[in-house]
Amino acid sequence: MIGSPGGVVIEGLALHWIKQMMDYPESAGGCFTSGGSVANLTGLYSGLINKAPWIKSDGLFGNKKPLVYCSDQTHNSITKALLLLGIGLKNIRVIETQEDFSINIDILKKTIENDKINTDNFPAIVIANAGTTNTGAIDDLKALYNIAKKNNTWLHIDAAYGGFARISKTTASELLVDINLADSIALDAHKWLFVPFEAGMVLVKNREDLKHAFSENADYLVDTQSVSEYQLMVNFWEYSFPMSREFRGLKVWMLINAYGREGLSNLITKNIFLAKYLATRVEEHPDLELMSSSELSIVCFRWRDSDEFYNKIIEKIQKNQKYYVSRTKLKGKSTIRVCIVNLKSDTDVIDRLIQEIENIVFTLAT
Repeated sequence: MIGSPGGVVIEGLALHWIKQMMDYPESAGGCFTSGGSVANLTGLYSGLINKAPWIKSDGLFGNKKPLVYCSDQTHNSITKALLLLGIGLKNIRVIETQEDFSINIDILKKTIENDKINTDNFPAIVIANAGTTNTGAIDDLKALYNIAKKNNTWLHIDAAYGGFARISKTTASELLVDINLADSIALDAHKWLFVPFEAGMVLVKNREDLKHAFSENADYLVDTQSVSEYQLMVNFWEYSFPMSREFRGLKVWMLINAYGREGLSNLITKNIFLAKYLATRVEEHPDLELMSSSELSIVCFRWRDSDEFYNKIIEKIQKNQKYYVSRTKLKGKSTIRVCIVNLKSDTDVIDRLIQEIENIVFTLAT
């Protein structure tokens, strides 16, 4: 039952525009979610039911177990989603990454072949990253599609952070051109469409896969679905877990309406340019070490031999409340992580950040 027809139409139109950005067919299904975590959960459940349809009647017990493949840079929400789906850690194959932190395709191929030969279980889902949280790495999406197709597995792409760079005017757009090959895509507008929480969304290439996974009938539910030319009037409860839903799509609709695809492309392109600028500043600095620089807007670096000051540097930056940076570890080294997704950031902000770090280190050393 549709309680807010206007809201449903607005969310349907926003999803229609998002599908165009991803070059997804208009027949694809989708819905707004609380964030990337639930978007991933929704896409993965759709894939699980598609590849193991008996789960709806028999559950996971007493049947061959579905196996899932992902890289060691995959977001922890994926692990939590798979555990909620009953997959179990023993059935999640974590694949090593390459020097650029993208999944190692050769190791993935060998792992799948080994599982097909030496286990009674079956490959069900391959997960790709379109912008890892740690470094912004983008997996080889075309190669992963070919692997998924060969092995009859579902291809899910976690594009919560990086997916919208597909519309940028950078090489990131080229790396993301094959995102439309995925069976499902998780996106999150609060990360790189500059809107507040909650603004996650999931797209599934075949809307019937999404509906088959989530639609359950009851006497008190009346199907009033009316499909228009753009399929904007949808009972979203049939395509997602919750029955009652917030009106999450308005802010995304307003943003796209205000800026348009071209305006958003320019803003995302600017963020990526600033990340390149920061990486260059780090490389030119005698006391800074560049740890990673992706084609997106994440740059990881450290003050050389700074483990003694590492936590204090980040604490001081955050305490001063001029910038927000996070911490991570790469190649066993403590690292400062900068993710630029602010539409107001410019090169002056980057220069002042470098100066801020210099001042903090000088203070700590004296």
